[in-house]
Amino acid sequence: MIFALLALVCLVSLTLVIWPLISRRRGDQSSLKPGAVDESLIGDEKSLQVYRDQLDEIERDQQRGVLPVDQAEAARMEVKRRLLALPRDLDARRHTKPALMKPWVANTGLAVGLFLVILGVLGFYARFGNPFMPTMGYEARLVAAVDAETNDHAARLRYLEIATKDEAVADQERLDMNRELARRYIAGGEVIQGLEAMRSATQIAPQNADLWAEFAEMIFSLGMSQGVVPPAARQAVGRSLQLDPANPRGLFVSSLILTEDGRYDQAIGLLLTLRAQVPDIEPLALAVDQRILEVKELAKQAAAGGASDAPGPSAEDVAAAQEMSADDRNAMIEGMVQRLADRLADEPDDMEGWARLANAYLVLGRLEDARKAAETLPEGHAQRAGLMARIEAGEKAAAGN
Repeated sequence: MIFALLALVCLVSLTLVIWPLISRRRGDQSSLKPGAVDESLIGDEKSLQVYRDQLDEIERDQQRGVLPVDQAEAARMEVKRRLLALPRDLDARRHTKPALMKPWVANTGLAVGLFLVILGVLGFYARFGNPFMPTMGYEARLVAAVDAETNDHAARLRYLEIATKDEAVADQERLDMNRELARRYIAGGEVIQGLEAMRSATQIAPQNADLWAEFAEMIFSLGMSQGVVPPAARQAVGRSLQLDPANPRGLFVSSLILTEDGRYDQAIGLLLTLRAQVPDIEPLALAVDQRILEVKELAKQAAAGGASDAPGPSAEDVAAAQEMSADDRNAMIEGMVQRLADRLADEPDDMEGWARLANAYLVLGRLEDARKAAETLPEGHAQRAGLMARIEAGEKAAAGN
């Protein structure tokens, strides 16, 4: 409501300023008689009036006899000479050019233009502004933006832009801020700025394998939105694995690139290497298991000449699984577990799938479901005994509580 009132005040103020100009122009034009000349366009009106008064005075002095005829004539000639010397473009200005448009057209255009400007400003504010934000000065907003959890995205972004250029800031802090700045740029659709911020981060810590893997993940995700794998993504992930061949994010992003290249066996090999690093109880383990199944399915479809329509978790899903809250992780795992259970209902002979399902139920604490899935495995299966032992230990712990 307050902003609508301000807009109304602005409109009224503009009207009060412009209306006298329009009215005066219209009044001046209407007061001119046909064939008359607007003397305001002929030069210095005051000088013109002075010379006219001088001619009248000469005439009066001659009539009273105080000024001889020859002196009166000489005085007249001098005044007329000065009068003629006033504006040299006097005749040209008498023949003024016609107006390009009628006055009412110009005035209407001016009013419509002002209205569109006001409407545009209000629309811009409605799109990018926040009318419910408490009144706060710019400096105060920047101070509040020191908190990474602030809801003022614009102020936080500006704060990061300034802070990342401050050489007095420690390298580790500047590195973290550049990574956050890159993520915020990407989230806001400013892709080029986001990549530049991440590149600046790699210059601060060129030996950080996880940083290069995140950079590769960012480039890969942006490239895949256009259906291509950018060469820069390959270079960045290669740098990551060169620094640390066992980096989890680097292994996963590299497997995504290999999958896009159709090199499914190599992609599965990297995923298995990653899976060996992750304990069974970690949420990331389920995401990797799910991705291995999907790559195998893609390989099977490719061999059969078809295409799979069930993509696995993305690089962002795997990275986010480690940073999610407990509730969010559980929700993600529940979705994956349900998809796995639905698939096994159609493919009950997949013993590896049943083992993964039993392990997933254990992660969720669903011991009864875990036992049913584990009992589906044959007696001689390599993972059955271990799963049953963990299930029984969980049941005893639950009974003890």
